[in-house]
Amino acid sequence: MAPPTDLLKDPAPVPVSGDRHDREDSRVFLKDRAYDLLKTMILEEAFPPGSFLSERTLAETLGMSKTPVRSAVERLENEGFLSVSPQQGIVVRALSAEEIRNHFDLRIALETFVARRLAGTLSAAQHAQLAAKLRDHERALATGDVLLAAESDLEFHLTLCRLWGNEEIVRALWWHHDILFRTLHKLYRSDRFLQRALQNSLEHETLLKLLGEGDGDRAARYLEKHLEFSKQLIFMG
Repeated sequence: MAPPTDLLKDPAPVPVSGDRHDREDSRVFLKDRAYDLLKTMILEEAFPPGSFLSERTLAETLGMSKTPVRSAVERLENEGFLSVSPQQGIVVRALSAEEIRNHFDLRIALETFVARRLAGTLSAAQHAQLAAKLRDHERALATGDVLLAAESDLEFHLTLCRLWGNEEIVRALWWHHDILFRTLHKLYRSDRFLQRALQNSLEHETLLKLLGEGDGDRAARYLEKHLEFSKQLIFMG
């Protein structure tokens, strides 16, 4: 299976000098590139959960030696994307039910807090920024681009938190960005969710309206219901 073509376009040049520092830079570059490529393939489910992999086949797929691939696998194992054992080899981990529940509980706690504080404080420019994110989401849905729909959905929610300006909240959600993306991607690949995708977009519109009206409690309750429904869809399969 070939890696995503957009990640293979115009890579930064690898140093070819015989200087020791250049060789070290080259090794670091290849380790990071292997990590980025493999992580993207997992996030986009080119390697879906449960896939069995090997260093040899990954090296062939990515077009590099086993050394940077081994480093990438170790990093992704530490981050919870892969499971590595002598018996099974390398396996792409699925998110557990507990991880998904914890993820949504975290989002509900942080995002409803932000909604209460942000309501009634949006400037015209901030409102326009959120409205632009909504248009991005609508365009992704209209074209059927599942990856872009998931990313633009996530970006709307992250932008809400950025506008409130609490860097710790933004950092906490960004730290969970990959889990956020994996859960949303799972939803958008579901036929059940796609049937409701336009309604999901309308709920974003309603949330923005409530924030503009300054009704923080109502906006927070609406956002909690919005996120709880998404969590239920995950477990409905």
